[in-house]
Amino acid sequence: MKKFLVGWFRSVIYMKSHREQSIKIAMQAEGMDENATSKSFDAVIPMMSTDGQYDNKALERLAKSFVELGILDTAPDMSKLITRKFVPVKT
Repeated sequence: MKKFLVGWFRSVIYMKSHREQSIKIAMQAEGMDENATSKSFDAVIPMMSTDGQYDNKALERLAKSFVELGILDTAPDMSKLITRKFVPVKT
């Protein structure tokens, strides 16, 4: 698991520092045009962790979104759904 996480976080670090190259790769992988891929990249990549740490306020917001979207009747206890057992990971 730790080797996977190191690779994942290195990939995120690369994407954050190589926007144009990452968008080109994503366009090919996803079959989306440049405009859609750029918008998706700009919305998602800044939220991606490079060390596995979670923002507690973001987790609270995510829990509330399950109720707002009608997926769950009540917000879940996020501490039961995530673990920090494997972090921080040195990349």
